[in-house]
Amino acid sequence: MEIIYSSHYHALQAQLYRMAGQALKQNRPTLILVPAQASFLVESGILRECGVQGFLELEVMSFEKLTS
Repeated sequence: MEIIYSSHYHALQAQLYRMAGQALKQNRPTLILVPAQASFLVESGILRECGVQGFLELEVMSFEKLTS
């Protein structure tokens, strides 16, 4: 498990997309936890920044959905 955190949003976003891209290339199952209001933005950002049409091995989920 890796936890990334930064008070600098753009640095955090860039690192998240790098890590997601690596996971997708390796077909490594990955779960990304984000606040509920950020899940769609992160999913669409991964598609855009990683240059993929979709993903199955990677899931973006909110804390709320994880606990329900």
